[in-house]
Amino acid sequence: MSGHVTERELFQFGEDLDAAHLKSVQFVPLIVEKRVIGILGAYSTRPERFGRDELDFFRQAAGLVAIAIENARAYEAIEHLIQERSRFMNRVAHNLRHLWQP
Repeated sequence: MSGHVTERELFQFGEDLDAAHLKSVQFVPLIVEKRVIGILGAYSTRPERFGRDELDFFRQAAGLVAIAIENARAYEAIEHLIQERSRFMNRVAHNLRHLWQP
C-alpha cells in the first residue's frame, strides 16, 4: 500500500501521521509461505516520495526481512528444545544416580 497520509480512508492513523509532518507512506506485507507475519513500512516528509522503484525495492527487502524473522523464530525454537532436552537429561541422570546408590 502506498499513498498520501491525507487520504483518510486509507490510513487509520492519518491524523497522527499528519501531525508528525509525514506526507507519504508505503507499507509492504512480510510474507512467509503464504502467511503474513508483519508489515514493513516507510514514511517520508516529502509528498509523492514512493514510486515504482521504491515499491519494487521494498517488496524484495520485505521478502528478505520475512525470511530473517522466520529464521530467528526457528532458531529460538531450536534453542528452547535444546534447553528442554538438557533439563530432561539432567533429571534422568539425577534419578538414575539415586536408583543405583546403595
